[in-house]
Amino acid sequence: MAELFDWRGPYLIPLVLMLTARIVAWWYIRVASEDAYITYRYARSLATGHGLVFNPNERVMGFSSPLWTVWNALGYLVTRDPVVWSRAWSILADAVTLIAMGRLISRHASRVSAFCFTFFFACGRTSPPSRSRAWRSARCSPSPHSLPRWSRRAIRWRAGHSARSR
Repeated sequence: MAELFDWRGPYLIPLVLMLTARIVAWWYIRVASEDAYITYRYARSLATGHGLVFNPNERVMGFSSPLWTVWNALGYLVTRDPVVWSRAWSILADAVTLIAMGRLISRHASRVSAFCFTFFFACGRTSPPSRSRAWRSARCSPSPHSLPRWSRRAIRWRAGHSARSR
């Protein structure tokens, strides 16, 4: 347990990065994706006693995950805001996945492999669906816009140099 709170270990810094990135993204993008609202509508209908329907008295299945829909129905009863409920549970699930898989990889492969997994897991999934230049630059994974100018020149030089040497 002490390993989880050690800043030199493979868990604390990636967890902080993931939490910070998610909170910042959620602060700026306060709505969920449009498909989530389909699930939320079915969940609200279930929570209010109409059953798993989009509209009352229309028995059509239009959701892709029955378990997530039922879980969000519980969230509707508890918080009346399924967006907050699903975001909180998804980040909890991501944190548990990061720790569990990191520990598994550390135990069966190596600590370096656990570092690689936890950092890529924490940083690779934090960007919102809109792929703007600002969001790509803020992510941990490198993109041409997030590289310093000197490294872009070095990459172009290497690419040109290797093409000339053939």
